[in-house]
Amino acid sequence: MKRRPKVSELSCAAIETQPISYDWTAHQVGDGDGEWEWWEAVECQKCGKYDTCNSGGGDTHDRNGTSKCPGTLNESEGPMMSYYYPLPAFPADIHKACLAIKNLPLVIVRFDGDDKNAALALSGGGTDLSWEICEAFMRLGYLPPTHFDLPAMCGRGVTAKDRWILRGYVRACRAQRAWIARKAERAREAVAFGVRHEQERQAERKVAP
Repeated sequence: MKRRPKVSELSCAAIETQPISYDWTAHQVGDGDGEWEWWEAVECQKCGKYDTCNSGGGDTHDRNGTSKCPGTLNESEGPMMSYYYPLPAFPADIHKACLAIKNLPLVIVRFDGDDKNAALALSGGGTDLSWEICEAFMRLGYLPPTHFDLPAMCGRGVTAKDRWILRGYVRACRAQRAWIARKAERAREAVAFGVRHEQERQAERKVAP
């Protein structure tokens, strides 16, 4: 699996991301022509290597000249749950991004062909997948959204990978706490300004002839 990026180098741009409800079946999917499309790294049934497919898969591995293997790529079923998790931007290198999250139950989505309207979406369900969602954001270069909790689960937290996810999550929480503290300070300053201005106005009225 791709080397994990340093937590200190991850962007804060996704910290406040919230899940958005979306009915995938009610909107047209298409390879560049629909309302949404998805990308996922899928395995070649012949050579075992991964390649990126757009909204489906099932093509031959040598379809675009990047591989000489004539094997068939596995199919991708795309988003499975009725939510998506916005990304700050569509990845500049979609193939590299898909490979970075290839072992996670998520796909990368773009809406209306707009690189500023992209998201992660779950391609599988079951137990709480907050750990996997946070990991996907981090592997794409972002501190994880603090909307998610990291639930206590048997076996989670014992590996170096889980401790890396935890460090990213804690860093995100601390960054958000600092933002909130600054907002509170600005609110106090605004009130102090208003009070001071009113006091000065009242003092001027008292000394006026």
